[in-house]
Amino acid sequence: MKHWLYIIFLLAFSTHLAAQGIIVSGNTIIAGNTHYYIAKGIKIYDDYIKIGSVKVEVSDLSKFYIVNDNTLVFGKTRYKLTKNDRIDVFEPETPKKIIEEEEDDAPQQQDDIIELRSDIYVNKDKCTIIKGSSEYSLSGKVKIVDSGEDFRVKIVDSWEDIVVRIDDSGNSCCCFKLHDDFFEDVKVKIVDWGEDIKVKIVDVFHSVSY
Repeated sequence: MKHWLYIIFLLAFSTHLAAQGIIVSGNTIIAGNTHYYIAKGIKIYDDYIKIGSVKVEVSDLSKFYIVNDNTLVFGKTRYKLTKNDRIDVFEPETPKKIIEEEEDDAPQQQDDIIELRSDIYVNKDKCTIIKGSSEYSLSGKVKIVDSGEDFRVKIVDSWEDIVVRIDDSGNSCCCFKLHDDFFEDVKVKIVDWGEDIKVKIVDVFHSVSY
């Protein structure tokens, strides 16, 4: 019977402390983000606790603070920390949801995308060309085909959509290397009409031009 009464009292006592922002767990006093470990132990009685051999009234627990990092003060009662006692301070955790919301609220930089014609776009930041739901690099290996093309291209001298250069590397934006095997980056069909894009071919290095 006494055992159950003690458990009931202990729960009530713990609830009372928690309401004041203080938790006693084993030999540790938890106040906010700070844990005070008492090597000599903590014992709970009906209306007071013992920290080591120091008796602290329940009414004084609400006046708990620390002085000079070595003395716990409970109202008029003081407990001098020993070299075996320990104070651990923990950084408060930021809820994950708040972090996600802050990231969602951060301004998102938009790519510079321009429309060449209906369903054909150029992403100037990524140096890509978009047709429907497909996106292709505006550099690399290009293969001239008679059918199965990705783009229908009309070669022009003016009023072009894109200015490109044919070179041996095809590494720079709007520079392509002619390719004949199966490892091309894009396939084009040269047409006189019904083109997807108009292309002007130049021989000198140039800035990206659309």
